[in-house]
Amino acid sequence: GDLRWNPDTGAVENVAGRSQYGMSFDAFGRRFICMNRVQAQHVVLDPRWLRRNPQLAFSDSVQNCPELVPNTLMRSTTGAARLFPISANITTADSHQGFFSAACAVHVWRGGSLPARYDGHVFSCDPTANLVHLDRLEPAGGTFSATPFFEKKEFLASRDDWFRPVFLAAGPDGALYICDMARKVIEHPDYLPEEVRKRTDFETGKSLGRIWRVKGNAAPRKRSAADELFAKARAARLDAATMNDAWNSGDAPQRALVLRLWLENVNAREWKPDPSVLAQEPDATVRFIAALALGEIPEGAPALAVIAARDAEDRWTRAAVLSSIAGREVEFLAAFSENAATLNEGVCEILRTVGRSFPNVAAMEKSLRTNEHRPAFGRDGLGAVLCSLILGAAERSGERLNPAGDAEWLRTIIKGVGDAALDATRPPYERLTYLRVLAKMPWPDASPALLSLAAKSDDVPRIAAVRALAGFAQPEVARALLAPGVWAGASPSHRETLLTELLSNPAHFAGLLDAVEDGRLPASAFTATRRAVFAKQKDLRERAEKLLGSAAAPDRQKAFEAAKASLALKANATHGRELFRNVCASCHRLDREGHAVGPDLFDIRGQTKENLLFHIIVPDAEIAPAFAAYLVTTRDGRVLSGIMASETPTSLTLRGPLAQESVLLRADAVKVEALPTSLMPAGLEQAMSPQDLADLLGYLKGESVR
Repeated sequence: GDLRWNPDTGAVENVAGRSQYGMSFDAFGRRFICMNRVQAQHVVLDPRWLRRNPQLAFSDSVQNCPELVPNTLMRSTTGAARLFPISANITTADSHQGFFSAACAVHVWRGGSLPARYDGHVFSCDPTANLVHLDRLEPAGGTFSATPFFEKKEFLASRDDWFRPVFLAAGPDGALYICDMARKVIEHPDYLPEEVRKRTDFETGKSLGRIWRVKGNAAPRKRSAADELFAKARAARLDAATMNDAWNSGDAPQRALVLRLWLENVNAREWKPDPSVLAQEPDATVRFIAALALGEIPEGAPALAVIAARDAEDRWTRAAVLSSIAGREVEFLAAFSENAATLNEGVCEILRTVGRSFPNVAAMEKSLRTNEHRPAFGRDGLGAVLCSLILGAAERSGERLNPAGDAEWLRTIIKGVGDAALDATRPPYERLTYLRVLAKMPWPDASPALLSLAAKSDDVPRIAAVRALAGFAQPEVARALLAPGVWAGASPSHRETLLTELLSNPAHFAGLLDAVEDGRLPASAFTATRRAVFAKQKDLRERAEKLLGSAAAPDRQKAFEAAKASLALKANATHGRELFRNVCASCHRLDREGHAVGPDLFDIRGQTKENLLFHIIVPDAEIAPAFAAYLVTTRDGRVLSGIMASETPTSLTLRGPLAQESVLLRADAVKVEALPTSLMPAGLEQAMSPQDLADLLGYLKGESVR
């Protein structure tokens, strides 16, 4: 991760973010970083603020800012950032063409000799495309969006294939300085075809380099009010008068800076922000910082409720609010119920986290009754509101709800949950709330609706229904979800959902082995990671080894030597694409297919077929640290697996096949262990003929698809 260093004391500490190459601060001290395909990322908040509420399951700290548009050569929910190069350079993968592939040197322009219209906006380089890009930074809730400054052209683009901009800086004369690597070839040899590699001189230009100066006619920038505040902060001169003047005389970015300085600098605490003023703050970015600041003000709960009601659908402001309410959830809930008149997904998430502050549902019901502040969101939404609170409390305690024994008004709400979950006219977030409540109800009350939804083709409720069913210990769950013909007729995504969820509950391990034994489920569906869960089950270990052992022969090198026969066969890349969709796309992306779980395959077409085959047959031979598999055991007995997508002091996010993510509190994780095996299954060749392997390799290499 990123670090910060205090040159006065020598102290070094971790901070949020993982900048790949480049880091920049705007005039108000907000930090921006980048990665190869995302040229501007905003570090929104530091995880230390999330520590204040141990019941907050939120593990993000960085926002991708660019406008991500569909890439016709990739199928991705996030898209990619568009570029308009004018050089003749080609990339190692067609899916790179016209999109960022080597973003670096993010630089927020803080003023200088360039036109004033560039001030506050963000430059970045792409040496592959021989250009310097400029994005317009605009506030978006608690963070920013970045859109291209120019329409279908770049700030600076060159026809010179040797123009390799890799770093940007503002000079003392107010000009923009560009460090140009000036190399003929910047591709790594491993990612070029072997024949091309033999004819390429990778040394050409290694002793060269250029520095370019881009200047305009504007006067060099003057010291800003923000600069003055930073200078006073360093000199420990942020007294109440200075802070008050800066707050009252500044625009929105300066007000946000004042609050940040107050939060992070003990020398600024002579001044205290007025919660009632913060509650009515007109700027969304300032309200985000205000929500963090109000967590440090004892009387701030009513103001937090006002901000939460206004900004419930902004995930960053919602997280800031929830980080600040620990210990005063009842007061917050009373004020929130008076201010939040509109029900939406964000409101449900807020109430779910508030519900987790109660030790159990009975305590929640007593508090609502005693304090007489049942939320009033109107008749239609009241069920989702109360169910969100109930859900949070039940998740905290791990208890089952009791439709027969709870208070009358709770009983009425809970009894209608099944019908509400089946109602396709309701918004998806409402149905998901009801499905999650069903997962906490007794089996006889929950099973009719859950089994019905699990058999439907509507993906969102079906996935939630399968997840809910897997939480029950009844043997009929595995029998129903893996009934004869279900696996054979299921899409790759549904297969992954079924296995992932059933393997999360040890109660279904025997049912899974039953399905393998009678042919309803192939042994090849179990990766090494998935087989690892059976090794911890003494009563099933021997049976699992007998049934699943053939899915991956222990001698992978021997299997690789045998699979080499496929290298001599003529490939049918069209069939190979179908194999990729069915076998690989749940965890990898290539061209228009797949999900980003394991490494992207955009650059592999330069590798030899033998090298590709080796990694297919021996997936554990090389596992990049970012793609290490983890096994997490939770306090309610679930077993989750995946890569560690993100983590904070209070929560973890695991990403599994189909890029499905599970966010859980660290407090709910009994054990977290890194596995020595890859998420990718060993033994794929067992279910593929040599011709299948040849066809898959042909598609991976980019051979013509008919």
